[in-house]
Amino acid sequence: MNTATGWQDQPLPITAANRLEPADSRMQEVSYANPHLTAEDLVYISDQFEAASGLWEYELDLTYVAMPWIRKGNVLQITELKAEDGVTEISLPPALITGQTLTFTEASDQPEMVSRLRAVFWSAT
Repeated sequence: MNTATGWQDQPLPITAANRLEPADSRMQEVSYANPHLTAEDLVYISDQFEAASGLWEYELDLTYVAMPWIRKGNVLQITELKAEDGVTEISLPPALITGQTLTFTEASDQPEMVSRLRAVFWSAT
């Protein structure tokens, strides 16, 4: 009998701890527990938290000509984006699409079909 849980044949929970030094006063403490994970799983998740530490989340909200094949869960990569001066290139990381709507309007002589998407990406700057 496992005296920690009171159940027979139940393994003791595996724990992993990793503490990051706060680089920013807005950092939040994160706890995660799941008795069905192995120690390797917990280290993998901890490594993901560490890799994301210090990153900012940015949101894209775009309205564009209808592209119904773009779906939630796809990854969008915007390339060759230029600043207002037309010369300075703006580099954006890949963005995860979190929502997409397709609208068809027949209210005028020129019907239109447009898509709107929301996507997020993470960056240190």
